[in-house]
Amino acid sequence: MARRPLWRARTLAIAALICGVLAIAVAIPLTARAGDPDAAPKPTASSADGDGTPSRASSSSTPQDQASPTPDASPTGGADMASSHGPSGESMPVGDEPGWTQVLAEDFSTPVSSGGFPGPYAHQWMTYDQIGDTWDVALYDKNVVTAHDGLLDINLHTASDGRPRGAAPIPLIDGKWGGQTYGKYSVRMRSDYLEGYGMAFLLWDDDNVWANGEIDFPEGGTDGTAVAYNHVLGNPSELALKVDSGVTFDAWHTYTIEWTPTAIRYLLDDRLVATATDNIPTTPMHWVLQTATTGATPDPSTNGHLQIDWATQYRYTP
Repeated sequence: MARRPLWRARTLAIAALICGVLAIAVAIPLTARAGDPDAAPKPTASSADGDGTPSRASSSSTPQDQASPTPDASPTGGADMASSHGPSGESMPVGDEPGWTQVLAEDFSTPVSSGGFPGPYAHQWMTYDQIGDTWDVALYDKNVVTAHDGLLDINLHTASDGRPRGAAPIPLIDGKWGGQTYGKYSVRMRSDYLEGYGMAFLLWDDDNVWANGEIDFPEGGTDGTAVAYNHVLGNPSELALKVDSGVTFDAWHTYTIEWTPTAIRYLLDDRLVATATDNIPTTPMHWVLQTATTGATPDPSTNGHLQIDWATQYRYTP
C-alpha cells in the first residue's frame, strides 16, 4: 500500500477549512461550536513502498531494536487514577505526571446522540464532517459519532447512499486547534474486526507542512495490528521508523505517544513498543483520531464500532 499519496494534499485542503471554522467559532460561545474538518487518516496500515516495507529506516530506530508488548500487558499507571475503572476496565489518568502537565482528560461521560457531536464537548473537541477520507473512498460524517455508557462510539458502516462512513475527532486545547510543541498523547480504545476499515491516530503539523513531520500510533486496519510510524523530516514519503506491535485491536488497550526534543516513545499499555531518536519534529502539531477506510472499499454488509473509553493529552514541562 502506498504511503498516503492523497493524504498530504487532502490534509492541506482540509486544514484550510478547519482554520475557517475556528475563525468563525471565536465569535460564538464555545457551547455552540460544531467542528468540521478532516484528514482521513492515513489509510491504516501503510508503508513507504507498496509491499509494506519502508523506503528507509534510521539505524537508531529499526524494528529489531524495539521491545514488543504482549496483548495482555498490564499498565503500571503513573498519575492519580479516577475512582471508577470505566467501561474498559482501566481508569482515566487524572492529574499531572513528572515532566508532563495535563491539558486534556476526557472520558465521554455525557451522552450524545447521532449527529450531535461535538455538542457538549465542543469546548474540547471538533470533528471532520462531509469530507472524503485519504483515499476518497469513505466520507467523514459526524452522524456516525455518538457518546454513550462512558464511551465515544464511531459506527463504521456503509450508508444508504452506498458510501462508507468514518470519523476523525480532534481535541482542542484551551478551546484552540493545535499550538503545542512536544507532548504526551494517550487513548484507550478497541475496535470490532472490520475488513476494509482502519485508523491512524496521528500528530500532524499545525502549518500543514508534511515535511515538518508526522507521528502515528496506533495505525492499522481494524482487522490487523497496531503499527507505530515516524516520517523522515524533509522527505516524509520515506519512513524513519515502522514498528508493528503485533497487537490486534479487538481488545481494550492504551496507546501512548511521548514526543520530546530528544526522542519519540511509543507505548502500548505502558510497555515500550518503539523509540525514535532522530527525525523528531520541532514545530507545533495537533492530534487527530482518524478512522476510515484502508483504501479498499469495504463490503457494504460490514458494520461495526471503534470505541474510545478516554483520551488524555499533556504538555511537555521538564
